[in-house]
Amino acid sequence: MQFNKKILVVENLYPLQTRSFRIENSLVNNDQDVDSIMWNRNGVEVTNEKNHFVFTKISRNKFRKLISIYSYYKFIKQQLKKKDYDVLIASHWDMLFLCFLLKKKNQNLVYDNLDMPTHKYFVVRKFFRILELIALLRTDGIIYASRFFKEFYSSKIPSVVIENKPLKYITKDYKSINNEGGKLTVAFLGTLRYIKSLKILMDAVGNLPNMNLIIKGSGFAEELIEYKKQKGYPNVTLEVGWYNYDDLGKLFLKTDLIWAAYPSKDFNVKYAISNKYFESLIFNKPCIFAENTKLGDFVIANNLGFTVDPYNKLAIESLLIKINNNRPVINKVKTSQVNHSLNEKFWEDEEKKLIPFILNL
Repeated sequence: MQFNKKILVVENLYPLQTRSFRIENSLVNNDQDVDSIMWNRNGVEVTNEKNHFVFTKISRNKFRKLISIYSYYKFIKQQLKKKDYDVLIASHWDMLFLCFLLKKKNQNLVYDNLDMPTHKYFVVRKFFRILELIALLRTDGIIYASRFFKEFYSSKIPSVVIENKPLKYITKDYKSINNEGGKLTVAFLGTLRYIKSLKILMDAVGNLPNMNLIIKGSGFAEELIEYKKQKGYPNVTLEVGWYNYDDLGKLFLKTDLIWAAYPSKDFNVKYAISNKYFESLIFNKPCIFAENTKLGDFVIANNLGFTVDPYNKLAIESLLIKINNNRPVINKVKTSQVNHSLNEKFWEDEEKKLIPFILNL
């Protein structure tokens, strides 16, 4: 195995996304020389960290974003002149295309396929897909964030599946409990991104006074805060702001069900595997996923959770009422989760595949 490679992780956001941060840490902990370059497009206050290079340019609309992405391209190019990297790891398809343009002959280009190109308009999605396919012509390896992505890519490119599993330490001292009585509590924990979907969820639970909904996370919160003010909904709690990853177990303990039903009309959502799926297994807490998705089909086939149409308020209400009137069904799912054979539960297990894949390119 070859060591001491110089590696640059190219990210399209700032701060470094959780997955990219874990990849960076795993490589550093295995004696690699790793830098990360990021695009601060929202004007977030930058924390100076060694080996982190941040390009700051706010892009509020699509036209400015096009101009900004060229500026970011030049910023990456400058960094590549300063250091002779052996490997470029591009997070997302747009960063893959930039790295495709910038890659030198002696460099290996790795595509961290975190999400597939998607857009609400088919023609635009098709255009993004063409750009991705062009970039793949100079790609030396693909890291799939979902096992369901593989069918869309050529088997000729070396690849490995590295899914977003939790870190082992967060399960320390965690013990799942069964909530036989009291109000049924549903929680959404994560980035506040699919606002329309969360509004539908708020409307569904808001009509069910014998249930509680907790929405906790950071992102586009203003619209949700205003919607909560308009609707009232005393049984809906909004907790805006990043939560400490170390507290994830405590947050799961406060809930009966975790909401992970993302908009299934999104092409990427149909094939992605939510982080919450793996977290639900290790914390033994059922999730609600979107129906008509690969993950949703898998969950139902193995009785590992529930599914629902995330666009249908009445369907969400009906599912929650059904579960609330038959609480033992939650415990049946939890038993299935315990019995489910999952040999590789944690990120540390994925790391064992990641390191040799990168180093042996």
